[in-house]
Amino acid sequence: MIKMAETRFWKRVGMRLTRELAFEMESKMNAKGSYLDDDLEEFTAIDAESSDYKTELEQLFDSPDEYLETGDPVNGGAAVIDISYHYYQKNRKPRLMAIRAELKEKFEAEKDATIAERMAEDADLTLEKATSDWDLEVSQEIRQQATEIWQTEFDEYVVALQEEYGVASQ
Repeated sequence: MIKMAETRFWKRVGMRLTRELAFEMESKMNAKGSYLDDDLEEFTAIDAESSDYKTELEQLFDSPDEYLETGDPVNGGAAVIDISYHYYQKNRKPRLMAIRAELKEKFEAEKDATIAERMAEDADLTLEKATSDWDLEVSQEIRQQATEIWQTEFDEYVVALQEEYGVASQ
C-alpha cells in the first residue's frame, strides 16, 4: 500500500505543501542579492523580507489539517502575488527594451535640432562636445522614462488583478 505524504494548506503562500517542501520554501524566503542586467544597464534586486517562518510551519504541521473536510480556500491575495510576480519576471525586460527603443526613436528625431539649439546658445560648444553631452543625457533620460512607464503599466496590471480576484484595496 502506498502511503500519501502528509500535506497542509499554508495560507502564506496560498497552496498545499508537504512538510519537506514547506521547509525548503521557507529556507529560500529570505534570499537577498542582485545581478547586473547588461541589456537594461542596471542591477536587478533579488530580495525578500527575512523572517522566521519555522515556528509557523511547525504549528501548521503539528495541528490537524483544518481544510481536510472543507477543501482549500481560494487565496486571492496569493494568486495576485503569484500571477504578478511571474508577469513581472517574464515581461519586464522585453517591455523595458521596447519602451527604450520607442523613446530612443523619439529623441533621435529631435537630436539635430537640439544640438543645433545648444550650439547657438553657446558659441564655444563644439559639435563633438554637444553630441557627446546629448548622447549621455538622452541615455539617462531614456532609462528613467522607460522605468517610469514600465512601473505605471505594471501597477495598472496589478490593480486590475486585485480587482479581478476581489482583493483590491479600497
